[in-house]
Amino acid sequence: MKSFVLKSLLFLCITFSGALGNVIPHRAEYSINLSDPQKSPVKDVTGTLTIEVRDTGEGWTFEQRCLVYVKTFAGNTDTFRTTIASWESKDGKYYTFTVTSSCNEQIVDCAHGHATADAQAPGAAVYQQPESRLISLPPGTLFPLQYLHKILRTVTSGAINLSNQTFFDGTNDNQEAVEVNLTITPLKPDLILNDKHLIDTDKAWSLQMAFFQPGSNEIDPDYELTQTILKSGIILSMKMSMAYGEETFKTKVSLKDVTVYSP
Repeated sequence: MKSFVLKSLLFLCITFSGALGNVIPHRAEYSINLSDPQKSPVKDVTGTLTIEVRDTGEGWTFEQRCLVYVKTFAGNTDTFRTTIASWESKDGKYYTFTVTSSCNEQIVDCAHGHATADAQAPGAAVYQQPESRLISLPPGTLFPLQYLHKILRTVTSGAINLSNQTFFDGTNDNQEAVEVNLTITPLKPDLILNDKHLIDTDKAWSLQMAFFQPGSNEIDPDYELTQTILKSGIILSMKMSMAYGEETFKTKVSLKDVTVYSP
């Protein structure tokens, strides 16, 4: 069975209010396609990504569903599904997560657990699946929503980078936290949605993210991705790599529609 890895970190597609700095309960739908078909080791890639965020009062629920079809030059098509469900407290101190991946309708990976974090003291991540495991998290580790709040504050302040942030969402291959370096480039946004009242269109930023193992001295990151966001925090597009067996291909993820839920 072909292995498949979609680096679908939870912070990729959560929406923020630029004015209030608060998460907006919403549903976002994206399309997935090859970004460079001429250099791809596979014939075609198509798919969809759906994100749903809801306010539970003390925290936020997050659901992400990804469906990808990979067509090879031999004429075969593999179907991959990844589902992520999480809850994060609004103070950023508690987090639960479940990640399930399947290939051709057979489950190939499942992770489930919870984590605690503190700005001054070490935190911990406890995995119940795929096996029981306790992992220490460095002081100041950020969960997805807290990290996104920090990104939003950084881009609106005019800064051009955000370095050495320790991040944990439960989806990393080795189940541990990662360090993220962020480079920010101001852009002129392209309006791609008809519902203009849902988005702010006068400012946008390109976010180049590089992921490293904690304490790594390597120059090259373990993984990279680029995303374009508006000042509201809505992500317009992403460019990211996906692993397919021994091969890797680049994809583009494009926003198709956003539904904002009433308070």
